Amino acid sequence: MTTEIAVREGPPPVLSLLGPVEVLRGDSRFSLGGPQVKRMIVALVEAGGKPVSHDRLKEWVWQGQPTDGYPADALHGLASAVRKAFKDTGITASLGKEGLSYRLRIADEHVDVRLFREEVRQAVQRLAAGQDTPAVRMLNQALARSKGEPLTGLDGRLVGQYREALGTEVTQARLVLAAARIKGGEHGEQIAPLKAVVEQDRNNVAAAWLLMHAYFRDHRWELAHRVLQGVPTAPEFLRDLERRMLKSDPDLYRPEAIDLPGAPPVTVTRIDTPKPNEPQQKQEEPQQKEKPQEPKTPGRRDNVTNNSYGDGDIHSYHANTINLGNRP
Repeated sequence: MTTEIAVREGPPPVLSLLGPVEVLRGDSRFSLGGPQVKRMIVALVEAGGKPVSHDRLKEWVWQGQPTDGYPADALHGLASAVRKAFKDTGITASLGKEGLSYRLRIADEHVDVRLFREEVRQAVQRLAAGQDTPAVRMLNQALARSKGEPLTGLDGRLVGQYREALGTEVTQARLVLAAARIKGGEHGEQIAPLKAVVEQDRNNVAAAWLLMHAYFRDHRWELAHRVLQGVPTAPEFLRDLERRMLKSDPDLYRPEAIDLPGAPPVTVTRIDTPKPNEPQQKQEEPQQKEKPQEPKTPGRRDNVTNNSYGDGDIHSYHANTINLGNRP
């Protein structure tokens, strides 16, 4: 059975995942129901329009715990609640049952994560084309969709993994914005947000790289040195940056000096879920070899990190990679 839901007039309603799971329409907020309904919605949206099996939904919704009565009946009841929630909030969506699976079709304009990704994608393209001002404006627009911790208030193993992936996307978008602003001379304003990222994740070498540049341009070399000391395993390019700072290398003030000599992940653009009974193909980690010190050139793409998020069983989050503002 498939239920079509008509959209209301006025500002388009948007399903929010980059914060509390709710529907936003203009300045108004609408509840979607209890935690089980929300977890089912998140599971269906995360699948990106692909069918989600009953077993997979049960893992999302009940986290492996037994359900009251027959699981199929419980899922049927939740599916009805999801349809009602969308209808009440004016979201155009189609939730259909396909054998032992459910499939949600929902327009990108009604999902904040999809809007966020498209805005970041366009911003990165504009940065690559040298259109920094509109790119910064679009990045600010994208980041304004973040309303705190993704999937606020929901628990569960799969929810936690998806929350981590979404949080990584937001953080990387913030780094792209910080790089663009440092290039534009706003290094002082980027110190506090970059410091917060580094303190939260000492292994985030992209944030450490940008924070060291911001401190150096703000004539606070000793603080840039402390950033390097705080990185558990500092890669060679960070140590090379410190050596150049000690020599007061004038080239460090050039805009292209901000470009990270590697390819940090910026945004997860698609989520692949194998079909039922389809074995998962494990992602091979690229072997990283320590390279001898050599001069860095703008646009160079060393393989510094590999980021993919997955639950280790069925699916993984694949992140595209791009330099922080490099020009082609």
